[in-house]
Amino acid sequence: MRKLNVLLFALLAAAIWACTGSSEGRIYVADDANVLTASQRDSLVAELKDLESRIGSQMAIKVIDSLGDATVESYAANLAETWKLGRESYNDGIVIVVSITDKKIRIEVGSGLEQIITNGVCTRIIGGEMAPLFREEKYFDGLMLAVQEIKGLIAGNTGLIGKPA
Repeated sequence: MRKLNVLLFALLAAAIWACTGSSEGRIYVADDANVLTASQRDSLVAELKDLESRIGSQMAIKVIDSLGDATVESYAANLAETWKLGRESYNDGIVIVVSITDKKIRIEVGSGLEQIITNGVCTRIIGGEMAPLFREEKYFDGLMLAVQEIKGLIAGNTGLIGKPA
């Protein structure tokens, strides 16, 4: 019986890791709305892990069906706090929240990246890149463009990481 319990625990842990794309308990992509294929999710996870391994900044994506009574701003802020994104000494975490039914998008930026990823940059990425693709239900394309642009901006400005705006 003990061997069966150990086997079941191992299988459950493997299934959870495969679904969340997490490493050591860290969530990279949570697609609760099921708008991404497994290979699309894996591609996004690879980009997010690359950012973390090369620079140290952490980014995650959460796609949900609906916000319920929450605002996208409060939902994203609470999620960033819960997931503990970013290195504590730099506060360099980012979470992208997409609510499919509500048609809301938020890029929540830790204070240590606000000189690089400003409100204006977030507005441009959301309005100019993500939203047009999302209207065509090309969620992966919109998310990948956003992730790659944010990664590029951070990589080009590493000296500003951890410096509040």
